[in-house]
Amino acid sequence: MGDTIRAAFSGKVRVVNYERSGYGNYVVIRHYNGLETVYGHLSKQLVAANEYVKAGDPIGLGGNTGRSTGSHLHFETRLLGEAINPAFLFDFPDQDVTNDFYVYRNGTSSKRGAYAANNRSSKKSSAAGVRYHRVVKGESLSKIASKCGTTISELCSMNGISRTTKLRLGQILRYSN
Repeated sequence: MGDTIRAAFSGKVRVVNYERSGYGNYVVIRHYNGLETVYGHLSKQLVAANEYVKAGDPIGLGGNTGRSTGSHLHFETRLLGEAINPAFLFDFPDQDVTNDFYVYRNGTSSKRGAYAANNRSSKKSSAAGVRYHRVVKGESLSKIASKCGTTISELCSMNGISRTTKLRLGQILRYSN
């Protein structure tokens, strides 16, 4: 409770609101590339709508508001209205971004999705070959594994899910290194 929450990237605060049955006190920031970050369950918002913030600026305090069972930060990343797993963008254990730039592919096939393009010279492996799959209606882990040339176990391992996880329409799953 009360930990300082900071903007992940520079951008314009789009929404500062309260939603009793959802995120509680929350802030939405739109960044220059169209990415939006959402910060929910805050005990207090420290910014106002239409305010410009820089990466690292305080935007709120951690809390337990809205539909929450304990103090935590609900953090989302979205591009073009599609949720992107924040772990694709951030190396949370090392408190760093995963790459210097990212590529988002939006097509008409079921293989559309996002991937990170890596140009960092560090211990991180090259992400140029990383591929993602967007879940479409009627797909199961088995169908996705078969379509992507991998196994259910590998899908589960790469995405931190189990064989019994219910897939969501539009969910993006990593299927290669």
